[in-house]
Amino acid sequence: MSKEALRSSTASLILSQMPDFQQESQLFTELHLAKIEKMFKDNVNTNEALDMKTFIKSMKKILSDMSDEMLEVMFLKVDIDCNGFITWQNFVDHMIREFQGKELMRKSQYHLRFHLPMRIIPLNHGCEVIKVEFLTQRFKKFGYFLTVTKDGILQFWSESFMLIDSFKLNQIPPLHNQQMWVIDMVCLHNMNLVAIASTDQKIEFFDIGNYKCVRAFTFVDLDSCVLVMDYWSDYHRGVFCFGDTKGNVIVFTSENVVNGLFNPRILPRTSKWDTWIIVSMRKLLNEKSPLYRSYRLKALHSNWCQQVKFIPQMNLVASCSVIDNSSLVLTILPSKTPKNPK
Repeated sequence: MSKEALRSSTASLILSQMPDFQQESQLFTELHLAKIEKMFKDNVNTNEALDMKTFIKSMKKILSDMSDEMLEVMFLKVDIDCNGFITWQNFVDHMIREFQGKELMRKSQYHLRFHLPMRIIPLNHGCEVIKVEFLTQRFKKFGYFLTVTKDGILQFWSESFMLIDSFKLNQIPPLHNQQMWVIDMVCLHNMNLVAIASTDQKIEFFDIGNYKCVRAFTFVDLDSCVLVMDYWSDYHRGVFCFGDTKGNVIVFTSENVVNGLFNPRILPRTSKWDTWIIVSMRKLLNEKSPLYRSYRLKALHSNWCQQVKFIPQMNLVASCSVIDNSSLVLTILPSKTPKNPK
């Protein structure tokens, strides 16, 4: 095959396998690809590669409608080695990878269970839904949805979104005239508990077994208003963490959730949630217990903590804020020996 035929074949291959790039796809044609190949050959350095500055400058001559930001993103995608240089072969490989990934995604898509046109489900309340969780009981095929609204309405829904039951969380009149607003909700799936953070600067735990909603215990004496929470468990180990408006991140871990932090036997009472229990967060953080460990990462962020997530594969807690120098912080939790997190 001649060099010209090979070049044409390569361009045709890329064009036929190119994914829908949204803004990018409509700008690429076979002529563009031929010009891009020539651009690489005319502008490469001694290593037959282009740096980002040269790539953007040269590509602007071919694709004038693409912004510098789009071209920079494209360069970073192609530069999988992160060495600051890309070759024509890197560019071809990128196009093929994008196509293959999109094809795999398309083929693996499952049919949605939602029936179209979608039906409107009345919620019978005016406030927006803050969080939606889906729970499945262990060894059971079916589950249910949980929703909570800003004004504290917790609702159970079947998989087909038929309302099972509805509960008002703030049944107890507040001590002040300010309305309580729900900020976040997280389910402790293996304990049949749901944790609710609110503007009352506390975290309330409710027993949701058998589609009921019974107040179990409440964390008080929090340093600030909790904004985000996360819970993970493999039915043996458990991790509960949260972040607040002062940038603090609090983490509780237990190597045995059966006898861990949220088991009633280690709380002030020894019976199942028959009485509402008040638990001091300061006491939990200060006391030593063989059943759980706690870590207080004070002012980990210099602004509000806006996301927190435990990643079990890496045994770390990821937390985010809008401040540049702490927009994402990865905190590695210690192993079983008591050490400070990194």
